[in-house]
Amino acid sequence: MTHYEENIMRITERATVVYLKRPDGCFCLAPKKGNIHKAKGEELKGTADKLNGYGGKQKFAQTILQTAISELFEESSVRAGERDLELVGRINFFWPDNDTTQPDMIVDFFFISVYQGEPRETVEMGPPEWFLPENFPYDRMNKADKYFLPSIFKGEKKVLDIFHGKTREDGTPLIVDKEIAPTL
Repeated sequence: MTHYEENIMRITERATVVYLKRPDGCFCLAPKKGNIHKAKGEELKGTADKLNGYGGKQKFAQTILQTAISELFEESSVRAGERDLELVGRINFFWPDNDTTQPDMIVDFFFISVYQGEPRETVEMGPPEWFLPENFPYDRMNKADKYFLPSIFKGEKKVLDIFHGKTREDGTPLIVDKEIAPTL
């Protein structure tokens, strides 16, 4: 099979993560109750109980904005409108066995400060907690979060490639900044 054929055969999943923002600048995180990537290899397991924003995988026939709003409601019971989502980042994830230029998953990250209700524990997410960005408990979050979230919370809009299972010489994950802002 040629490199080109591999790219065509690989299916890229889409997903969202939404961070609720309060007027005092705090953002909501909650622990996932299950592993996000059940069959993607050992380095991607262990996401259960890690703090995260609200979100999930895009369903057939949904736009990415519809996915963000429906996942936000399913995981937090918070209602919001698509027009209030602010796209702040996009991460192209490459799993360890991927040697192509096509990511395995693309995740769009949103902030939202206009919503109805207060987040609460649900079947998929544990009790919500609020943090100022400078106090995020990265030791309780997914490993790669500490490498890209701080810049997003400082107002930089980012598109990054993250290569799971590949590291730089200093041992940090291989992350490539595309040096462009995300667009829908």
